[in-house]
Amino acid sequence: SKDLCLLAEVSLVRLYEIGYDYLESKYGTPILDGDKISGALLALGKFGGQELGYASDLELVFVYEGTGQTEGVKNTISNQEFFNKLVQWVNKSWSTKSDGIFEIDWRLRPYGEKGSWSVSLEFWKNYYLDEHKAHSIEVQAMCKMRSIAGGKWLRNECESFRDHVVYDLRQVDKEGFLKMRHLQIDSHVNSNCINAKYSPGGLVDIEYSIQYIQMEKGGQYPELRETNVVRVRRAMLNCGVIHPTLLE
Repeated sequence: SKDLCLLAEVSLVRLYEIGYDYLESKYGTPILDGDKISGALLALGKFGGQELGYASDLELVFVYEGTGQTEGVKNTISNQEFFNKLVQWVNKSWSTKSDGIFEIDWRLRPYGEKGSWSVSLEFWKNYYLDEHKAHSIEVQAMCKMRSIAGGKWLRNECESFRDHVVYDLRQVDKEGFLKMRHLQIDSHVNSNCINAKYSPGGLVDIEYSIQYIQMEKGGQYPELRETNVVRVRRAMLNCGVIHPTLLE
């Protein structure tokens, strides 16, 4: 699982770097207040948690530092257009030998499939700070967000903001958790058989229960701000927020 994640991560980071250099040579350098800026490639889901299986999707979001324009060549474009092109280039250039293996999934970006391929840091933050825009499931998904490529300052800023939104800012939406689970069960579970992932007591319930405890206790115990489910369970045990029998 960890090795698969490393393989995907190294490949994506290199592809991102190649795409950035190519677009920079064509459209110029993205500039904000006179300085060169970068973006941050954010992994979520099993990719963010370093829990990939052979058929897992690579859930990604792309954030860039701020609005402005490129400089350096005649064919200049806005920073948003530059980074949209970069994300689309990465998406188009990524390929695997078999369909359904390591497919890139951008649906967790703000406003999902209707949203922009890339968003500025300010836009991204405002989306999560407004409870009328980001749904509780989107905030919950941030538990597993991990930056994998881009400028160091921006990557750190995104992860700090993740902690602020998930662990410091909002109350845990228990009703939202339960409503979402009922919808998943209705949509994915056939009454005549057991679904290991979506049936009551299945893998999704284990993961959501852990994330629920993370969001509830992560403000008090920074050790719980982990993206990997095995490591966070160990941290919960060490902090005393779960009983040892739950790990048997």
